[in-house]
Amino acid sequence: MATFASEPGATTAAIRAMDADFVRAALARDAATLVEDFYADDATLLPPDHPAVTGKEAIRAYWEAVLASGLQSLTLDTTHVEVSGNLAYGTGRFSTVVEPPGAPRAERTGKYLVVYRRIDYARWRAVADMFSGNGP
Repeated sequence: MATFASEPGATTAAIRAMDADFVRAALARDAATLVEDFYADDATLLPPDHPAVTGKEAIRAYWEAVLASGLQSLTLDTTHVEVSGNLAYGTGRFSTVVEPPGAPRAERTGKYLVVYRRIDYARWRAVADMFSGNGP
């Protein structure tokens, strides 16, 4: 029997593949690909200490600024996925290393919650993406 993205295991695999693509695009400093391949057109990004960012163009501009700030490494680990019909959510943890020009290297860990919507038979896109650090 074929495995389809409507099955929980296939959805989890699809989301983890999206995570890997997100990391590759981020490390390549390719905000356009990152946003196109990860977010729905009507997505909202909820970054820490920042107003909500809605729509692909605004999200792309946000990530362009982040990627230009000296991002050196990024890991995403989606640890839990739940699926209900055409919606799914994933929770996980992240770590980053940033070396801004003229500033000290900063390592950060945190957590995230992403809500996904199925956009066709086998593809998902984030409609809400929220993350925060674990502290100073």
